[in-house]
Amino acid sequence: MSNGTPRNGESDQPPTEHIFDDQAVSQSLQVPDHIPSPEELVEKGQYLVDCPSWLAFIGENKRLQYSNHFISRNDKIWELISTEIRYVDLLVVIRDVFMKAFPPRKEDSLNLCDNLFPHLDDVLECHNRLLYFMLEAHNATPDHITKNLGQCFITTLGGLYGVAFLKALLIT
Repeated sequence: MSNGTPRNGESDQPPTEHIFDDQAVSQSLQVPDHIPSPEELVEKGQYLVDCPSWLAFIGENKRLQYSNHFISRNDKIWELISTEIRYVDLLVVIRDVFMKAFPPRKEDSLNLCDNLFPHLDDVLECHNRLLYFMLEAHNATPDHITKNLGQCFITTLGGLYGVAFLKALLIT
């Protein structure tokens, strides 16, 4: 038996033995005192952007060890995390390149940056936190099987931080 669903008696259901282990999930999603910068996280996850899928990363020769459903699940999670990496990278470019092109001027009553990119810092912070938790969950096992991706969203948007972020978005 491998880390995923065995090929014999292939099932449409994802494996449940270790994927949804509450202890592993809670340990991997502890909120740290300091979350790395967006640039650090983009660099840390670059392998996800460079490699087209989870199966390609672990090796096509391991295909027979996993069910098609399990491979598809992990490939979709791989794509979601790599998309989040690209989005965080894009937000950094907007912050560091485009916003610097429109510095606030005293003679303008209208702050062009605030109007073009409202709450960019809040959006970037939220997506940086989400990316941090996604990468932590993804790197928690040697085979990069993400155990509970939903917990990443709950941890990111839960509590007072999530309420403040949603309020910032609603003001826009």
